[in-house]
Amino acid sequence: PIHRLMMWRVAAANKISSLYLFLVTEGYHEMVRFCLVHARVWDVPKDVRMVQISAFFGHSAGMDLFLENDGNYSLQSSITDRLEAAMLGAAEAGRISDLRGYW
Repeated sequence: PIHRLMMWRVAAANKISSLYLFLVTEGYHEMVRFCLVHARVWDVPKDVRMVQISAFFGHSAGMDLFLENDGNYSLQSSITDRLEAAMLGAAEAGRISDLRGYW
């Protein structure tokens, strides 16, 4: 996730599709939810990255947006891909207790 964050810093600031990295990293989950419902800039890699970054930083509210969809927005990735990303993010951060919860 840190490598992806650095890539965002280098990328052009006016790209709305890169905004999700900042929102997830900083924990603005209500803004992420708003973007999911209204912006429609999501695809499979972004879904997976969002879950992985949320798991890395321990933002459970961000992971809930993608792991427990309430039906107000559609996700492009499968639940299996998102669960694997959550486990990978928790493993990268060394959160063993979180890994047990996702397994």
